[in-house]
Amino acid sequence: MDFLPYMEIYPNYEDGILDGYDGTQRIATNSFLKDGNILYLMGGTVLCKYDISDSEAPRLLNRADIAADHTGDPAMDYIRKGSAHSTAIVDIGDYLVLSLRGGGGGVSNMADGVIVGNISIVNKETLEKVKELNFENRVTYITKYKDFLIVSLHFHGFYIYKISNDDEILSCIYRYIVEEKPRTAGTIEFQNSVVFEADMGKIKIAFASYSYGITVFTYDLVHNLLSPCCDLHPKTFPDMFDAESGVKNTVFGITSKGNFVYGGITPGHSRFYVTYQDANPKRVEKLKNVDWDRFDKRGIIYGPHDRLAQKHYHMELPDIDKPECYGAHAGDPSPSFLCTAGDYLLFNLDKQGLGVAKIENDGKLAYIGRALEDPDG
Repeated sequence: MDFLPYMEIYPNYEDGILDGYDGTQRIATNSFLKDGNILYLMGGTVLCKYDISDSEAPRLLNRADIAADHTGDPAMDYIRKGSAHSTAIVDIGDYLVLSLRGGGGGVSNMADGVIVGNISIVNKETLEKVKELNFENRVTYITKYKDFLIVSLHFHGFYIYKISNDDEILSCIYRYIVEEKPRTAGTIEFQNSVVFEADMGKIKIAFASYSYGITVFTYDLVHNLLSPCCDLHPKTFPDMFDAESGVKNTVFGITSKGNFVYGGITPGHSRFYVTYQDANPKRVEKLKNVDWDRFDKRGIIYGPHDRLAQKHYHMELPDIDKPECYGAHAGDPSPSFLCTAGDYLLFNLDKQGLGVAKIENDGKLAYIGRALEDPDG
């Protein structure tokens, strides 16, 4: 499995990878992208570029703090603060597009004028930032399909951008807005998303949503039109709609025990793979003698595209250090990001690096473990 990289930063790497790095702490893995023998890894707001041609001795080529030259007002800016972290990395040719979210969940830090979301475009070779977009809503994920970029904006909705080779690079062509400025946490959330082809000239966009499950749209690329897609069983939840277009949004649930947090989602082998965590980190952190088997269930839910609500499976993570996954950082508890790589499924495990599962011939998952253990231990 030569695609498996180091996903943790250890003392044997170059000094000063992060300001204040004392040579012992591990950096939580938020998002990553592999391009041949080059690995781009984000921890917090720091982007690291590695040569992984020797998978046992990755070599750091470059690093950059994406928030260092951020143009937001520091007094009204959660991107510069320590709580910000990346949510995705997308390759668009000569550039990388990085999404950042600031602050935790809920609406407590979403006052007017406060920047809690950012998209940064950086040069792949130099890691120099060439452009950025700021948002008053958290950028929870970005997905690329050909020359289109879908931007998940948490409670707010999602935007679709056209990718071009000119100086503008990204131009917004569609906005799906549930609520201009969310005032309560009762709205639907748009988190990680996937795109797969439907009919000619159309695509389907599926979003994982915190506690509500999955919602799917059909987008007409030619006519720039969006419509709900009801391939999954609808969940009982108040209809949300775009205030501008009036298009109703149906939310689809996955029948499971517990109050799951649905985060990452990816297609593969004609199936959805969705991360889940059945725990409240704020509640669990307060418990002194935690029964982790009872209070913390984490893993992957997966099943076929058209019958996910009726036919799905669980793969629970058996060997992760669950207390280690709860720290003072923004976003939902891990695993919250995943992707397919051939017949393997990769997902983040916070400060423990990268989890790996094998996709069998029948589509079932077999958990392998973590990509690489601590070389010193």
